[in-house]
Amino acid sequence: MSLLRAEDQAALRARFAQELEGPVRLVLFVREPSGLYLPGHDEPATGREVRQLLEEVAALSPRLHLEVHNPLVEPSLARQYEIARWPALVILPDSDGAQPDAAGRATGRIRFFGLPAGYEFATLVEDLIDVSRRRSRLSEGTRRALASLRSPLHLQVFVTPT
Repeated sequence: MSLLRAEDQAALRARFAQELEGPVRLVLFVREPSGLYLPGHDEPATGREVRQLLEEVAALSPRLHLEVHNPLVEPSLARQYEIARWPALVILPDSDGAQPDAAGRATGRIRFFGLPAGYEFATLVEDLIDVSRRRSRLSEGTRRALASLRSPLHLQVFVTPT
């Protein structure tokens, strides 16, 4: 059963055809389900939903490239992308614009943790478009403020389902 309705798929396919400019990598970190249920550890079910959603989204454009990794099997790759919890999605340009920094960390990326559903799905779509264009829609004032920062900034936005 598809998570995206047929009419939503059609609308996204048309939007991606019109607005995606360059290729985008979607690097997903999920743990494979073990069949063992541990109270408080429902990630495999959420991970399956995230994977299915992203497979459906990636199928809507040849410019979207989904990679799926298990952070328990590939811990060095998870460290490179600074992934300490999952499911986690890293969105980055599929080009030389996303090379690791001197410490081996992936740069120029957007990360989502958990299931990007509800309002977060709209944010996911906008982020895919921005990354494909290699530019954001930040105002000039915001760009100046960010350029004035003199030390690293780690910004996190937390949301809860309603």
